[in-house]
Amino acid sequence: MIEIIEDCSPYYIRFTVDSLGSIIEFAKSQPTKLIQKFPGYTHEHYKIDAANKIILMLTELTAIRLRRDRAALFNTPPGGGCGIHKDGGNAKVSFNIPIEVIDKECLTHWYTDDEVTEFSAKKIFNTYSNNVWGNWKDLNNFNPAKTMTANPNEMLLFNTNIYHCWSNENSKNYRKMLTLRTVDTSIFFEDAKQILYKQ
Repeated sequence: MIEIIEDCSPYYIRFTVDSLGSIIEFAKSQPTKLIQKFPGYTHEHYKIDAANKIILMLTELTAIRLRRDRAALFNTPPGGGCGIHKDGGNAKVSFNIPIEVIDKECLTHWYTDDEVTEFSAKKIFNTYSNNVWGNWKDLNNFNPAKTMTANPNEMLLFNTNIYHCWSNENSKNYRKMLTLRTVDTSIFFEDAKQILYKQ
């Protein structure tokens, strides 16, 4: 059963599923492999068998095929983060599960295209996907359209097709987020939202 907690479309939807507690405990027990180390966080992957088990436990989401080869953990240290970007790999939407969230200090912001047009046109920082502003510690030039803090024991339907960033600058704790992507990259946030509401 899916329980919608908060609908902040088109940016995110908070929700829970019956197996969420078991998924979080299982994910915490599984090793991850470092894929890439960025200045503000590490991108790690779960093994295929662990990813497969996590996806099979999400029985409420069987209408959406999730990639077993890309169950990724974004591990953000105290003071870390990621600049303003749209996700690469044609990802339009993500299902995110907070694995370790200890405080309310890690902020996620979304921005309109107009807000970052000057920077996106210049492509001044593009080492990660479509990253147009690399400094998550200096966001004073921008006015976010929406800001969110992830909560433990919730899932997120996350719109990766809108410019966004996260900053753990003011936290003394690690923040670990499991992210799952769709096999079909033509699925947008609204498509996934409709499936959520039908369950």
